[in-house]
Amino acid sequence: MAHLFEVDLLRTEDYPRGGRFVIDESLSKPTIINFWFPSCPPCIKEMPHINEIYHDNKADVDVLGIQLIGLDSPSDGQEFVNDMGIAYAVGPDLDGSIAVNYSVHLFPTTIFVDQNADIARSWQGIISKDEMQTIINSITDIKTEK
Repeated sequence: MAHLFEVDLLRTEDYPRGGRFVIDESLSKPTIINFWFPSCPPCIKEMPHINEIYHDNKADVDVLGIQLIGLDSPSDGQEFVNDMGIAYAVGPDLDGSIAVNYSVHLFPTTIFVDQNADIARSWQGIISKDEMQTIINSITDIKTEK
């Protein structure tokens, strides 16, 4: 089962600042959670691909970026998503608890949660657009048991 949490969102192309994203047991569709921070070169490299995946699949999956706070502030994150033209939901992990609950030790890390709120796959390090699409295809084929 995925760890349940809520996060306040930064402003992106498709989400208003101050909105909230909720991961709970009643997900309407599979969700990709990407852990990143602005001064992480591998994170920067994969974010345009994640943005493309979001645009290509947003009818079937949600995408949430979780920003590690420490080296970079929430305002650094906001500036970064503005500069990159990120459209998917992004929010800061203000106290680090989300990363701890998902056992994130390497950045970037991408967690794939199916519509039953179960962790279907975890990927540490850079993930390619093709690898993400393959995983998305496998988890969107899962039928809801509820």
